[in-house]
Amino acid sequence: MALITKLLQNPAKIVFVLDRYGIGKYLSDKSYLKLKFKASMGKRLNLKNPQTFSEKLQWLKLYYRNPEYTPLVDKQLVKRYVAEKIGEEYVIPTLGVWNSVDEIDFDALPNQFVLKCTNGSGHVMIVKDKSKLRRLHKFLRVLDQRVNHPLEREDVDALLLFAEDELF
Repeated sequence: MALITKLLQNPAKIVFVLDRYGIGKYLSDKSYLKLKFKASMGKRLNLKNPQTFSEKLQWLKLYYRNPEYTPLVDKQLVKRYVAEKIGEEYVIPTLGVWNSVDEIDFDALPNQFVLKCTNGSGHVMIVKDKSKLRRLHKFLRVLDQRVNHPLEREDVDALLLFAEDELF
């Protein structure tokens, strides 16, 4: 009972448990998004009259699902979009795109690089000195899991469901 009380007092822990055990996929998008917003922002999500930028983004996620915006949420596709609209000089070069962690030739990468998934957020590794990597193996397994298991619920962002899962 003490565990349930602790969870109820901390919405972030509830969201973690829902995501960790796949329970969140059984909630409606609206309920899940409200819970996740409360966990990350510390206040209730106002969808009836959104006032803040964050609230307006959440409203858009729920009520304005336009597949034409997919290139804007996929990290690789947005690079092409920016290059077309304002020029290649504003785009940070991509060192490679892989479908699996096993495809990455780490010897070919420079000493400093950033590794992340094209879909979702939060799974980013900034490598300042690849010779000193200790966490790499664990992180790579997390990235591989993200690529090999399609996004179901993480951000309730329907646009990401159209995006391809890759590492770059």
